[in-house]
Amino acid sequence: MKKILIAISLLLTGNSVSAQDLQLVDSLMQEIASGRSGTKTVDAYVLIAYEFRYGDSARATDNIQKALALAKEIKYPEGEADAMYELGRNFLGRNHYEQASDIFHSLIDKSQKVDYQEGVANGYNGLGIIYWYQSNYDSALLNFKKSLEVSLVTKNPEQLANSYSNVGIVYHDLGDYDRTLDYYLKALEVREAHGLKRGLAISYGNIASVYTDILDYSKVIDYHFKSLKLNEELNDIRGMSVNYNNIASIFSKQENYEKGLQYLFKSYELDSIAGFKTGMGAKLMNIGVTLSDLGSYAKSIDYHEKAIELRLQIGDQFGLANSYGHLASSYESIGEYSKALENAFESIRISDELGIAVSTITPRQLIGKIYRKQRKWSQAREFLQQSLAIATKAGNKNRIKDQYNELALLEKELGNFEAAYDNYMLYKAMEDSIKSSEITERATYLEQSFAYQAEKDSIQFANATEKIILKNEIEERRKMQLGTVVVLFLVCSIAVLLFFFFKSKSRSNRQLLQKSKELEKSYKELEQSGLEVKKQAELISRLNDYLQKDLDQRTREVLQKNEKLEEYAFFNSHKTRAPLARLLGLASLLKTKNIDSDTQLLLSQIAVSAEELDVTIREMNDVLTKSGIDLAKQDHISQ
Repeated sequence: MKKILIAISLLLTGNSVSAQDLQLVDSLMQEIASGRSGTKTVDAYVLIAYEFRYGDSARATDNIQKALALAKEIKYPEGEADAMYELGRNFLGRNHYEQASDIFHSLIDKSQKVDYQEGVANGYNGLGIIYWYQSNYDSALLNFKKSLEVSLVTKNPEQLANSYSNVGIVYHDLGDYDRTLDYYLKALEVREAHGLKRGLAISYGNIASVYTDILDYSKVIDYHFKSLKLNEELNDIRGMSVNYNNIASIFSKQENYEKGLQYLFKSYELDSIAGFKTGMGAKLMNIGVTLSDLGSYAKSIDYHEKAIELRLQIGDQFGLANSYGHLASSYESIGEYSKALENAFESIRISDELGIAVSTITPRQLIGKIYRKQRKWSQAREFLQQSLAIATKAGNKNRIKDQYNELALLEKELGNFEAAYDNYMLYKAMEDSIKSSEITERATYLEQSFAYQAEKDSIQFANATEKIILKNEIEERRKMQLGTVVVLFLVCSIAVLLFFFFKSKSRSNRQLLQKSKELEKSYKELEQSGLEVKKQAELISRLNDYLQKDLDQRTREVLQKNEKLEEYAFFNSHKTRAPLARLLGLASLLKTKNIDSDTQLLLSQIAVSAEELDVTIREMNDVLTKSGIDLAKQDHISQ
């Protein structure tokens, strides 16, 4: 649900009508009724449209049209530009991207002609949101930064903070946490300086999303409740709904699904009070997803169907694509493959119409998985490869990892063990890369966050002693980060070496398939190569289990006996001979001492017996060596 949460933060520059907003709407209506100023009347229509942007699209449209007509009549270009922005946002909210894009381009042109810079900034911001919806991050970033450049000139605090926040959101999606945090903190500074409480609630939510990605859930909850407290003070119903939804997602990530459901129902209730049907549809879908996680598939399907029904009513195409995809997943979980395929294809159709290829990754993967279970191998491979290509183009590591895993399962069932092995190794490499990135991102975030707080405290308190302490703590954090980078470099280096090493073993795997008599030898080579890097033992064990499923019972018994023989060879060669060698040494030393003849005789007999035992052990080692047990290599591994 990460995409849903971030989308809410991005678009939350205006909220649905709450009790406090209704008072504002009433006062604006009184301003319109007074007829005192044409320009103020236009501004009032625009502000009313802004307040109804998410809660009542029809009422927002009506006020936009009145604002546009009056602005043109009294030749008020600034008011016309503001109304055009609301009109573009209205089309955007209904997934009419082409019409919204035309309006935003026209808004930029008209605003530039009359030198209305706030209108120019709004136009670029609107285009940025469109591109962001379509996962075209380069174009989204370009337009958001253009909006930011203009906002820095106009110094409109709300517009400036929104621009910083939106640039940060794009970097967040790109996984650049360093820049993400930089822009989020700049937005926070502007909102704190100007007392923009609505914006502060958004900033807290955005910072919480960073903590979510670095898995610091205690701080995630803390920031979401900070945001919730502000929205409660503002009596902002939609804002509180967003908070409850985000808090629910954290409990779900911690697999506390029952707690997550409690907050989702609270969020849905608030959306119902506000009449925010788009939010209601999202919450119904999220409830369905959580019920599916709990294994309540029948209830999950019911809620997904309710979400689809509501989204069809309001024409929420983006939401419909998501709902059909999740409904398909629920049907797949209970083995109703025909219904699962029907809904997955519908999800892809809608996403293709919207031009959002990223949204088709999961349904394409699901279709590939179902075809694999139905033994429709060529169709399964086709959809999985399509899904992999889209995920790779988008740079989504988690999705790429999932596709490699599915492809590995497909190739394994087809008996293509070399291809299965290669895909499995790519899956593991991507999984390790994600884990390494999370560690680096967490270290970077902590350092950046600490540096920001240190600067803020120094300005507020100007305490020389605290400055020294903060400086030392920052230096310690830098050392920790450097250590983390070194460890990650070593891990990555080992991973690369292992990848090429295991690649060279693929020929041995082909021999496993061709000759059953060579299974024991190939298995032992794979096991010994895994033991050379002790830290990768778990990975090799999984891979051996993966291959071992196709070996018959007789081969497993042979492998178990060989494993016992290797263990015995090791103990015989090292554990037994070590104390014997010490015994021989002690006997030799005692011979040099002045002792009586009886003791001397006993020592001689002990030495002779020990030497005989030593010869016997050596002969046993020779027998084991001739049988194929490499004692020297065993010795190297044990170190």
